[in-house]
Amino acid sequence: MLQRWQTQKDEFQWVLATVIETQGSSYRKPGAMMLINSMGQHFGLISGGCLESDVMRNARRCWDTGQSIIVQYDMRQEGDFAWQLGIGCGGMVKLLLQPITADNNYLDLTRLLDCLCDNVAVLYQQSLVLEQPQNSVQPLSQYDDNNKSASNQFQHHILPAPLLLILGAGLDAVPLARMALELGWRVVINDTRVSASRTKQFAKAQLLKVPMAQLPEQSWWSHVNAAVVMHHHLQLDADALQQLTRFQGQFIGLLGPSHRTERLVNEFNVDLAELPVALSNPVGLDIGGDLPETIALSILAQVQGVLSGKTAITPSLRLAHAM
Repeated sequence: MLQRWQTQKDEFQWVLATVIETQGSSYRKPGAMMLINSMGQHFGLISGGCLESDVMRNARRCWDTGQSIIVQYDMRQEGDFAWQLGIGCGGMVKLLLQPITADNNYLDLTRLLDCLCDNVAVLYQQSLVLEQPQNSVQPLSQYDDNNKSASNQFQHHILPAPLLLILGAGLDAVPLARMALELGWRVVINDTRVSASRTKQFAKAQLLKVPMAQLPEQSWWSHVNAAVVMHHHLQLDADALQQLTRFQGQFIGLLGPSHRTERLVNEFNVDLAELPVALSNPVGLDIGGDLPETIALSILAQVQGVLSGKTAITPSLRLAHAM
């Protein structure tokens, strides 16, 4: 989203829309952002699509006055304008709309983009002073959690996109990489066996042929959030698991049935206890289906749950189990 804006930041007028407060049910939560330009384009979502047209109308007010505005949509009150928009979530959403100009240092979005590209998690501080919006970026590593947010600021954490490492570039890695990229994740694929003719299938991912023993020495290694081993080759999978003992991420998955993993342990001296996180094997949620696309879906769903600290149980099932 920021990269799209960066290339055109001076070609159009822009507004940053941010959800700063919600009550009751809402499609997005505080911190959700959307960029809008004077060509009628918008990138990102702050609702399920029901607010965007009216947000565009209010964005013009920002461009006309050069000031920020705060807009509230409340479906809890029948007289509220939100009823005319047909919003069905039944809650309240409060938005901060800020014009993005050179005069306000582009709301520090350029620095925010630089930090995220450098894999730096940040605290983004947005001014609630409507006349002269001035936002700022601070690396989380330099932030003291004991410092309370000022009353004239909205603060939220912004993290770099997850980095997925796929070890093995077989045909079933193609939909896994494609779906991860569609989610906005970064993807690194490593396989010393991959031929040049296969590179087009992974055009938008970073495709490497790094020897297994050199993987932990790569500059991106410490930034990997999740690794999926899927060489379809016992020795290569064993070598990969050996290197993943030096892994710093949150998820390690291995494709294949559990009896195959037993062979890795018994015949290739793989010690799963040395892995920094529990091995997910067979990797992926049990959602049915055996096509590469459904397997990719099940893997990404599981990784998303782990990275978010969530389970794969729906609220209705959780309630049923509690009863």
